[in-house]
This record gives sequence, structure tokens and C-alpha cells, in this order.
Amino acid sequence: MKALKLYFSIFLFFLFSIDTPQAAEYIAFSLKVAQKKILTTPKDKSYRKTHPEVFNLAGITKIKGFVYNRSTSDVILVGMRDPECAILTLDDFVVALRARFIHGKCPLVTIDRSPETEKMQLYVVHFEGGIENTQFAKDLLNAYCLLIRLAYSYISTGLEGVKSYRELSMDFTSRHSTALYQITRRFWIYPKAPLCAVRKDVVIIKRLKIGIHAGTLSAKIDGKKIMDQANIQDTSTYRFAKLVSENFEELSKRYRFFSKLQGLYEIVALTNAIDFIKERPDLIFWLNYYQAKNVRTVRKINLLKWIKAINLPEISSQFKAYKESSDSNELIANPLEFNINDITLLKAAVLQARPSSLTLSWSFITEISKDNLIK
Repeated sequence: MKALKLYFSIFLFFLFSIDTPQAAEYIAFSLKVAQKKILTTPKDKSYRKTHPEVFNLAGITKIKGFVYNRSTSDVILVGMRDPECAILTLDDFVVALRARFIHGKCPLVTIDRSPETEKMQLYVVHFEGGIENTQFAKDLLNAYCLLIRLAYSYISTGLEGVKSYRELSMDFTSRHSTALYQITRRFWIYPKAPLCAVRKDVVIIKRLKIGIHAGTLSAKIDGKKIMDQANIQDTSTYRFAKLVSENFEELSKRYRFFSKLQGLYEIVALTNAIDFIKERPDLIFWLNYYQAKNVRTVRKINLLKWIKAINLPEISSQFKAYKESSDSNELIANPLEFNINDITLLKAAVLQARPSSLTLSWSFITEISKDNLIK
């Protein structure tokens, strides 16, 4: 619970913008209709194949918030489709939802040393939030291993001025010290101060950026253990974390594991914000009955072999291709002539644009200022 408060503090705030508006298109996705389509899928068939638009959240790759329609007990996700971002799934949403409301923790993966580390180079993989054996967990682990590969120069960042931890460390020791450093360090990937606006059954993600946190677990200098880690001049660790944090968006365009991470943390921030909605929506089906796909995750890994073997292609066309629904009523564009300066107007925009209560997903276009809440 402590990690949850630390990583996902939700701030309530309201913003009234006077900037010049510009047109933006959003996609709305009904969880109630999605539930109905899943429950009416024949038992001998997979809803993921029968209704791919349900599983892929109608192509949403950037989560912007949700609207709770009390009159129909429907939670409507709102997002955008960015072809450069990895596709998100209904499984991702459910895993994050259960981590929050069943396990009371934020989704997390760590790779820790064990008694087998020295002899066999085996590390223990820990998952928190009940996410093990899901694609969500596998994506987090892959992103963690990608970070390690970047840190130790197994792959290049590909960005000018963004050096690996290994390069920074070698440069530092060559210029500042002749001592032999033996430092055990750890890097964490986490969302930096996610900021949500919550008001009258509407939640909007205002800000969420991915950051890298660095920490020193132990250190020896010339074979002598250093007890006061505050005196360790391992500035390379923190410089690397800072560089990756500042350039995470650009790195996400190169590596799909980082691209998926942004969307996963947006979902986590959204599910945590549900706690701030008065009279929480009915989520029983998603919490207790929906069956997320089982994806095996490892418990122990040889880290060196793992990070060398993992496939890390750059962003490819698979994330730029999305099969539109064959139902012409699923995705339409209804222009709305007002600015969303008050987030409660988003609810009216979403409900006004909806063709019918049976529509799974629909799009709407509205004018929105560059610094507005749903940018």
C-alpha cells in the first residue's frame, strides 16, 4: 500500500484554460457493451477472435480518462489512437484494476539477488499486485530488461548525448579515481507524479511521464565495504537515470517495450482514480469473472542470458496497423462546437456523440486548447 501511495498519488485539481483551441479527435469505449459482447460469445469461441475490437479497446493506444454514466451504470473509457504507440488491451485494464482493488498494490516487477546468484547467476523475479502470468507482467519485465541492456551497453540508446551507465561509469573513473569500485545498484521504472483531474463522474489524466529511479544497494572501494552509502560518489548511476528519464519519450519511439509501458501506467493511474469517484461504479464482472489470458512469466532468470536473448526490435508496422470494425456505426466522427474548459463538459461530449446505447466505441471531435485537461 505504501508503494501505491508513493507512485500513484492522485491530485484533484481543476483548470480553466484561455489558450487558443485546436481540433482533437477522441475515441470512447463502453465497458458495459464490451461486457455484453464477451458474455454473449459462444463458449466454444474466443471473444478475442470474435470481437477483436473489444480486446484491443477499439484501437486506443493513449488513455486520457473515463466517464461514468450513472443512468446506465456504464464506465466509458476515453482515449486516442496514436499509430506510434503500442496497442493496449482489455486484459491490461483488468490486471491493473485487480491490482488496485483486490491486491491493494500497484503493478510492480523487481529482479533481486538470491543465494544462487553468485554461483549460477540466477536472479529471482518478484511481481506485485497479482500480475504474474499475464501479458502485463511480461511487458513490465521486458521493459526492465531493456533498461538493463541500455545501462550496460548491450544495445545503444541511439540518441546523441544519451550514454549508457557503463560509458558514464568508465568515463567517471578514468577522470576522477584510481580506486577499484564494486557497486551493486538498481534501477526502477516508475510514473513521475501522475496528475489526474476528478470531478462529477469524470476522470482525466492531465500528466503522466515515465521516469527512472536509481539506488545503490551496496558498495566496496578497494575491497573495503562502505557502510555509509551517502558518501559513495557513484554519480554515473544517477546521471544515467536522469538521461533516460528526460529522453524516455524518444526512446519509446525506438523500442516497443518502452512504448507499451507508457500506456500501462496510464491505465494504472486511471484505475486508481476510480477510488475518488463517489459511489464507485459496479466492477464486479471485471474484478471477479473476466478471464485474462494466461501468459507464463518466469520466477528465476539468468539475467545475462535473458537480456542477450530477448528480442528487441524497433517500433514496427505491427503497431501502426489496426483493423477497423466492420460495423460502420462503431467509429464515427461527430464535431462538437465548444471548448472543454470544464472537465464536466467531457461527459456531455461523450454521451452526445454516442449513436446508441448499444454502440461499443465511437469517436468525437471537439475543439480543445493546447494546455487543456485532456491533451
